[in-house]
Amino acid sequence: MAGSQAAPLLYDLHIDLRMYFCPPMNDRGRGITLTRRIQLPFPPFNGLSLTGSTIDVVPMPEGFTLNSVVWDCDRSRFTAYTEMSQHDFPIASIPDELNAWIDRGWRLGSSADVFDDAHDSGGGDEEVETTDSPRDDFEPADEEDAWPMLPPRKRPKEFNKLFRALIRLMCEAHNAESRAYAMWRTQRFYSDEELKKSESSVARRFKDAESEFYEMTIDEQIEWRKRICRNYPRLDRILAKA
Repeated sequence: MAGSQAAPLLYDLHIDLRMYFCPPMNDRGRGITLTRRIQLPFPPFNGLSLTGSTIDVVPMPEGFTLNSVVWDCDRSRFTAYTEMSQHDFPIASIPDELNAWIDRGWRLGSSADVFDDAHDSGGGDEEVETTDSPRDDFEPADEEDAWPMLPPRKRPKEFNKLFRALIRLMCEAHNAESRAYAMWRTQRFYSDEELKKSESSVARRFKDAESEFYEMTIDEQIEWRKRICRNYPRLDRILAKA
């Protein structure tokens, strides 16, 4: 038909966003992975930056830089990943932050999940559940900073669930595992700066537990990871209830 125009060719891109909350995580290796599909009017390439309010909670001019752009022949799509680190972010605020990204169209998971369907369901609670007060809501931000260093019985139940889910995620991602082990052993978290300042016995146990992890054999570390994945909840289930 005269004057008609062909629809523009669009390329599917499945992009993973590796998000790091430092501490307790390290900003290398695997992090908390979010994924989504977008369409581009041209093939993506390594080094391409993407920005916009449709994909970014706080859009920045420099955008997200794509790495490891791959064409998936079987599924006729491109895949790539990008990264973002958040430093000194309150642990208690992680669910709200992740849910803000989910509201933008992201979801927990990876574009690589189609290649690996071996997921633990997990979700049982392990030995640390004590008699918390009946409080389900998070406290104001100025109190949140102290929660990681308090005993579980003095923290909101929802924070304790998040704390365990974060330990599990760090195990599964092989991210700062010695720190995750210390969090499990003491049910507390201390940053490096807090460890320098604190003279408490729990802080010393936390530091000792990090060293203890490296003294374990590979088999012992593997068994510990399996134990965590059997008994601790998945982060996606925590977010679903947030």
